[in-house]
Amino acid sequence: MPRTKIECIRRRKGGTVVTLQGVSYRFEPRNDGRHVCDTIENEEHIHRLLKIDAYRLVRDEEVPEVAVPLPPLAPAVIDTPPLQSDDDDVDDSDLDDDEMDEVPEEGTPIEEMTEAQLIEAIARETGKAPHPNSKPETLRTKLAEARAAAAS
Repeated sequence: MPRTKIECIRRRKGGTVVTLQGVSYRFEPRNDGRHVCDTIENEEHIHRLLKIDAYRLVRDEEVPEVAVPLPPLAPAVIDTPPLQSDDDDVDDSDLDDDEMDEVPEEGTPIEEMTEAQLIEAIARETGKAPHPNSKPETLRTKLAEARAAAAS
């Protein structure tokens, strides 16, 4: 698949770095002032970024307008391990810490979520990723506000 150019319309000094599933994408300022990443090949990453209001396809004279095939929309699937018994002797030593922390279990209190879980929950519930330099306290506040707004 050819690389797709995506623009971040939020202008940050020095650009923006977005990490999806361990892959970092750098949206760097160009001479025309646009912040663009031209190394995105993963269709799921393209689809996820384009669902966020802050990102859009680059359409300029350098890139011919070609429709980018996006994967078909499917119900969200959260990759979770199979349900275990109440036995606390379950061996999860083969799981990477990052894999265990990425998606919070349903009903996990905000105060108990890790930074990675907070970021994932905010992105999922608001459709926008939080600023990469946000502190955990700020992330907890944003998630609480998003949940309160959704409940009202």
